[in-house]
Amino acid sequence: MRNQFAEFINHGEKIYVDIAGDFKIKPGNIVQLRVNNMAAYSNLVPESVLSKKYYVLSVKHTITNSGVHETKLVVSDLRPNETS
Repeated sequence: MRNQFAEFINHGEKIYVDIAGDFKIKPGNIVQLRVNNMAAYSNLVPESVLSKKYYVLSVKHTITNSGVHETKLVVSDLRPNETS
């Protein structure tokens, strides 16, 4: 089971996300992303198919000279049986 999960993480779909700074998020966390639907029929389906739980693979914090803190995440989709 562990090898299957590692294989899925290494070769599964990865998504790169920039969010407001958050030092609490660490690699290994599971995060829930909620993405608005950008399709023409967004009134019928308000959330995108990308809205689901993801496994955090890496985290990078950036603090600019003006004090703006951003967090860059690389996340991997979890299979449905891995999310509960």
